[in-house]
Amino acid sequence: MTLDEQIRALVAAEVEPLRRELDELRAATQRPSEPLGFTVAELATKVLPGVPESTIREWIKAGDLRAHFTPGGRVYLVMHDDLRAFLASLPGRTAANDDASVDESVRRIMAKNRKLVGS
Repeated sequence: MTLDEQIRALVAAEVEPLRRELDELRAATQRPSEPLGFTVAELATKVLPGVPESTIREWIKAGDLRAHFTPGGRVYLVMHDDLRAFLASLPGRTAANDDASVDESVRRIMAKNRKLVGS
């Protein structure tokens, strides 16, 4: 075996485990097991039915409901914990009921998404 071949074999032995680990990380992050959060439309229709999207956007702009822009900056995304904190801050709300409501909404959205992609 030439020196060049030996070097290639050593590099391959070092790189291959890293390549496999990178592939596993990519696979794990490509499709989250649950949605990261809710869009304003999802909040208005599935989580807080009866609350107009414009009201939810006003809460976000006022800083009452924390939200992030999705990549591209066109859609607000409200994380689950931020929604729970907001709901808990409202008068007459209980954390246990809000957690159950958020969790049930996540399950419904996941079920709908699975149907759409044919999983």
